Amino acid sequence: MTAATATTIALPVQFRYLPLQQVDQVATDSRELTFSFSSENPIQRINWDIWDYIYEVLSHDPAHANLDRCNSNAAPLLWNHNTNDQRGVVVKAWIDATEKRGYSTVRFSKSAAGDQLYQDVLDGITSNISFGYRNYEMVLTTQKEGDLSTYTSIDWEVLEISFCSIPADASVGVGRSAETTNPVIIRGTMPPEENPPISNTSSAAETELRAELETAKQELAASRQREALKTQFDNLKERGRTLLDARKLSTAAYEELFGEKSLTRYLENSDELAAVDFHLKQLEKHSVAPAAFAPAIAENEIPAPPHEREDNTDAADKFLATYIPRKLY
Repeated sequence: MTAATATTIALPVQFRYLPLQQVDQVATDSRELTFSFSSENPIQRINWDIWDYIYEVLSHDPAHANLDRCNSNAAPLLWNHNTNDQRGVVVKAWIDATEKRGYSTVRFSKSAAGDQLYQDVLDGITSNISFGYRNYEMVLTTQKEGDLSTYTSIDWEVLEISFCSIPADASVGVGRSAETTNPVIIRGTMPPEENPPISNTSSAAETELRAELETAKQELAASRQREALKTQFDNLKERGRTLLDARKLSTAAYEELFGEKSLTRYLENSDELAAVDFHLKQLEKHSVAPAAFAPAIAENEIPAPPHEREDNTDAADKFLATYIPRKLY
């Protein structure tokens, strides 16, 4: 039998949840709060490379936690791990080696969204904390027959801290929008086989577990795809809003492209998002303004020449409504 050794696998950004237990208000005028965001509680995860469930523990030896981002204003304070929804910044973070916990001081933004979250935290309405991190090295620390093996991370880096309405599923631990992975050294395990075979002598429980893992893997891939499409949709919607405010896109066209049921349509046919992106680029590229249209333009009529044009909002809307290449959608 091959001796246990070290191997390297690829993992995406992981998430951990911790209920907000005690908040220390540094100073009202500073809008800063201090709280614990991490601990050594074991989290059950799926390790695809060794085809098994494991317990993951984050070592809270200060030498094992990389808090450089948190201590250089490079770690954002987010809402629901959404990198497009920053509510503040992490001012500093540290590890209490005695309590085996990580602590942070964060400063909330003065924006409307930042102020709302700040008040909700103080009022006890929002009380779920989660943080995104990367693992770089794990060591097998506990292995008991009939129980899950425990791997302890001895090199992990905090990327961001989030307040959440519903905590991320810790057993999945995959980045929503961060699709990139990083290599993780796993010490104390057998080198993984590329496609572990299910032998004829496998127990029914083994076969069922592997089937569950394969199903979960497929669901995870589908979930990543959905999240990527949602992110793309949100970005397009923001661009559409900018065009709407600049009167390059009519209200009716905006509702058709980004209305309540539009996301469902795009999730079913992602090619439509590419068509929307192309169309928005055309509107962004060319100048379209109310002053460019005559006061009365028929449904399919070309705008009047410059010397006959005047600022007419109704005419502009009518032109924009006919300009949308609806057949693309």
